Amino acid sequence: MPVLDSFLLPQNSKLALWKQDETFEELLQLFKNYSGNDFNLENSLSKKRNTEKLITALLMLHLTGLQDHKIIYSPTGKPLLEESPFKFISISHSGIYTAVILSAQREVAIDVQTFSKHINAGSDYFLSATEQSEVGLETPYEWLHVYWCTKETAIKYFDISGIDFKNNLQVKINEKSKKSTALCEIFKDDKRWILKVDYQLTEDYVLAYAIQ
Repeated sequence: MPVLDSFLLPQNSKLALWKQDETFEELLQLFKNYSGNDFNLENSLSKKRNTEKLITALLMLHLTGLQDHKIIYSPTGKPLLEESPFKFISISHSGIYTAVILSAQREVAIDVQTFSKHINAGSDYFLSATEQSEVGLETPYEWLHVYWCTKETAIKYFDISGIDFKNNLQVKINEKSKKSTALCEIFKDDKRWILKVDYQLTEDYVLAYAIQ
């Protein structure tokens, strides 16, 4: 199966990343080859959304070897698993990449972001004054995606809405390298949440995930 990256994580967790270079028809055939069944297309969804669901199903087959699982969504849009030995799941799509993380024991979250130079224009929206000083004026735009990606991962993990990314979600990168961790702190009302997020920075995308 053409999975770009796949690895085991602590707490009985698994992660896989797919880079799509197949046509929609080729993906349908892959699913049939590996599952023995036709993929159940949803006519109400766009081709793009059906493609995302199809790749997610292929990644689930790769990670679990099972096709008898059901992904449902909470009122906030958080995915949940039914009929699976893995209780926790997180999914992310960006461009031609799809990422899935599963765990039987711990809450998980994942986010993948492909690069866009347009992020420079919006950095003031999600970076605090402290984070902007840490990033620096000459920092390549790829690092702005690291901040955005880790913040998205924290929001997914805690399933919190109405957070101001600039003023209520702070990120401190442990070491500015291609593979490191970041500490995310979320503040809302009188509550405070802290999460360690792992990230990987490549030539094409940033991948961030959390297990805690």
